[in-house]
Amino acid sequence: MELLIFIQRKNLSGHHEHLVQPNRTHKKISQITHFINGNFTKPLSLEYMADKFSISSSHLSRTFKDTTGFTFIEYVNNTRLKAARSLLQDSTLTVSEIAEHTGFGNLTHFGRVFKAMTGTSPLKYRKQYLANGEFNSPQN
Repeated sequence: MELLIFIQRKNLSGHHEHLVQPNRTHKKISQITHFINGNFTKPLSLEYMADKFSISSSHLSRTFKDTTGFTFIEYVNNTRLKAARSLLQDSTLTVSEIAEHTGFGNLTHFGRVFKAMTGTSPLKYRKQYLANGEFNSPQN
């Protein structure tokens, strides 16, 4: 899915450069995205990841964007928001607890990022989901 989004972004932006990066770069970015997916609940910074994977932060930032189509923070936030949306739909945790469980530093930051990426606040998202009678329904 992420690969398709990346290809679509490249096509829409008019960049028709080679999508195939050197195998070593792909492997490193794949390891980093795998780590993010498994550790998004923890504080993750570009500097921390660069140090952990023995790469300079500027090189990581550039190659991450080139390889995935997302900036590092966009990818982390997308990963966290995917989990947050699921919790808003399928749990009775409070919005504050969901913010904590998904790695956002505080409720205000969570609300700001959630609204910027979805167009609505977490609480309104949950209420809309409930109003549509979809709460606790099996996901497709």
